[in-house]
Amino acid sequence: MVKREGIAIEAATVYLIDKELGTITDLTLEKYTFVSGEGNFPNRFKVVFSEEEILGLNAIALDVITIHPNPASNFITIDSPTALISDVTLRDMQGKTIAFQNNLNTNE
Repeated sequence: MVKREGIAIEAATVYLIDKELGTITDLTLEKYTFVSGEGNFPNRFKVVFSEEEILGLNAIALDVITIHPNPASNFITIDSPTALISDVTLRDMQGKTIAFQNNLNTNE
């Protein structure tokens, strides 16, 4: 990614998630190229802007993480059978941190 403009975006990390290939690319560090047949694929890609690294897991690990119950009222359980959970940050819709736990080092 050559140029990023906007309020505080210069400091953000930009990730491209290719849902078809199951890859996550940090566009601030490397280019991304792909080959596709002709057609319309509106759900293939997702772009995520983050001020901190949040995608330290590979896409396969992200696909098997479960969070329950849904909806939740007082607690949630996060299960990750393929990756160790070191910390969890829970944010509201505006991005405000409402809960944080670190040094977990568990799969649940």
